[in-house]
Amino acid sequence: MRRLLFALSLLFSSLTFGQTLQQLSPSRSDACTGVQTASGATQQTVTITPAANQFVYICTVEVISVAVVLPVASALTTTTTNLNGMKWFGGLTAAAGIVDKVNFYPAMPLKSATVGAAVTIVSNAAITNVTYNITVTYYLAP
Repeated sequence: MRRLLFALSLLFSSLTFGQTLQQLSPSRSDACTGVQTASGATQQTVTITPAANQFVYICTVEVISVAVVLPVASALTTTTTNLNGMKWFGGLTAAAGIVDKVNFYPAMPLKSATVGAAVTIVSNAAITNVTYNITVTYYLAP
């Protein structure tokens, strides 16, 4: 009987004081908080270096090549290291103002191949009158 009365008193005390239960939310370890950018008229490289016990998880990659003035028609290749040889291809025609844009938005972040090793993303070799911009979002985790 005492237990029942005690349980009822706890129930009514929580109702009368209007208390609400709260649960703390842990911070997400997979939030894409890292951003690296490289931009210029020469070949551009983005390098992401993790700690010895962590992988790099790539969330997005955007590579933009812009023909500022009349360039030579060119095939474009963006290469990577530590991402299992992943490459992106594009092309520019011989016309000013042409833009080649590569967007990589995987459904799940892309995990680097080797723990503790840097990931690099490298634009095409320099082409006269072409500028490059690489933007990568990522996070580091075991």
